[in-house]
Amino acid sequence: MTYNMRREAPRTLYTLTPSYQGVSGDLFEVIVVDNGSQFPVGQHAVESVDSGFRYVELPPGNPSPAAALNHGVALSRAPAVALLIDGARMLSPGVIRYALQALRVHVRPVISTLGCHLGAKPQQQSVADGYDAAAEDALLESVPWQRNGYRLFDISCLAESSKHGVLSPLVESNALVMPRQLFDELGGLDERFTSPGGGLVNLDFYQRALALPDVQLVTLLGEASFHQVHGGVSTGTENRWREMCDEYQRIRGMVFDPYPRPWPRSDYLGQLSRSYLPWLKRALVLRRRFYAGFEGNPHVGEHAPSRKSFDQATRTVVVLGMHRSGTSLLTGTLQEAGLNLGNVVHAAPHNRKGNRESIAIRTLHEDLLQRSGGSWHQPPDSVEWSPVHQAMRDLIIAQFQGQSVWGFKDPRTVFCFEGWLEVLPQIQVVAIVRHPESVARSLQARDGFSLDQGFDLWLRYNLRLKFWLEQLPVPLLYFDENLSTFRVHAASLIEHLKLPRQLSADDLKFGEASLQHQAPRGLTLPTAVRDLFEALCARSVSSFPTPLKIPKSPDL
Repeated sequence: MTYNMRREAPRTLYTLTPSYQGVSGDLFEVIVVDNGSQFPVGQHAVESVDSGFRYVELPPGNPSPAAALNHGVALSRAPAVALLIDGARMLSPGVIRYALQALRVHVRPVISTLGCHLGAKPQQQSVADGYDAAAEDALLESVPWQRNGYRLFDISCLAESSKHGVLSPLVESNALVMPRQLFDELGGLDERFTSPGGGLVNLDFYQRALALPDVQLVTLLGEASFHQVHGGVSTGTENRWREMCDEYQRIRGMVFDPYPRPWPRSDYLGQLSRSYLPWLKRALVLRRRFYAGFEGNPHVGEHAPSRKSFDQATRTVVVLGMHRSGTSLLTGTLQEAGLNLGNVVHAAPHNRKGNRESIAIRTLHEDLLQRSGGSWHQPPDSVEWSPVHQAMRDLIIAQFQGQSVWGFKDPRTVFCFEGWLEVLPQIQVVAIVRHPESVARSLQARDGFSLDQGFDLWLRYNLRLKFWLEQLPVPLLYFDENLSTFRVHAASLIEHLKLPRQLSADDLKFGEASLQHQAPRGLTLPTAVRDLFEALCARSVSSFPTPLKIPKSPDL
């Protein structure tokens, strides 16, 4: 819906084009309803963005967008609707794609998006400080958002309605998607909201949608709408919040509550772009603070919605092992054989070919360790998977649905593995171990740790690795063997895992001698470290038909 948005609407419409959204134009339609503007956008301007967009111009006289949106939905032909009550809101590039996926997965989904404002502060504040259209135009010129819409996160902030972050309840969604049936059950937006801009009509519609029976809230993680400044009712220089709340109370007979209980638990679907990662880390902090302000469980009393099940045929390969122990070499070799790792790090200062880790998975594991009072170099005895961690995990898994085999590697996994095992029925685990002295010297070179600290950390990680070796059938490789022998055993592992590309030892090119540093120099190992290393070496020998060559140090 647009109202006096000649400047803003073309940008919003551009973010709705099939090329920007990466979705075929046959899968969705765009209907632009101009709500009696003094300066309407005009059909020519709309069609100049995309000739397939439809344009409807209503006569002036109704300052609320409720009737205009209902009119637009009445003209639509699709079995689902996406409502943008404010035509000044640009979208990130995955909103339509992931909304379509959520509509396929869930029976009665209400699909929401994070709300953001362009600029460093919410526009209720920034406008008072002089932020205007000219400043915003310059801001948008500073990033190539037309080529990569996720760069909008680099120049935006959380809107007040989303101020607690994407992992906490949202007050509203300015790009709201649902099956047409749900819209009809609600009777559309309540046209009794007649104040300019509709007052709280969008917030009211969102709450009523979530209160419908058997609905599932789905939040698009990594996606958002981005508000352009245009002197709107809620973000302009004159804020009418009190008047909007009064109108709501007259219509509903109660005071507006932005977070009515019980809060629905959200499923999350989307992707994590590089520009979004700081937002996700911030969301974890904001969620803890927000939930700490409420007594009891705010989700108590929620219903259990119906949903469609994900494909469970996809296999998952997980690489376990201590930091600086060859996990990157092993994972890169498996990737060479066709293991799908998704978006991973391909280069780093202390790892020329990259650690082959997913930033999303590493962020998840880091937060699990931190919430349990630890870190990667001070691992806790155990970790607790909260609902938000489970949601992040499920989002990562969902990205690989339909793949024959995918996998991941992060040394922290040995402390966080329980949460993956409970949802990955088709899981295969492989592991690698390295001489403790080599690991300790590598940590000393990279992180400045003393050798004693390195030995202690090696012991903590590999005791946990030994636990998983005792629970699961896990092939175990040894890192410090010569590269030719490693390739022989890696080829055996590739055959064992039935990876898409069955490569021989001679075909494997990822591993290079230059990737192996810090060979052991005969340092006497602490007794506990020595005993565990000896046990793991014996275990690695039994992992494959061809014995591994285990070098003897003076203390073995």
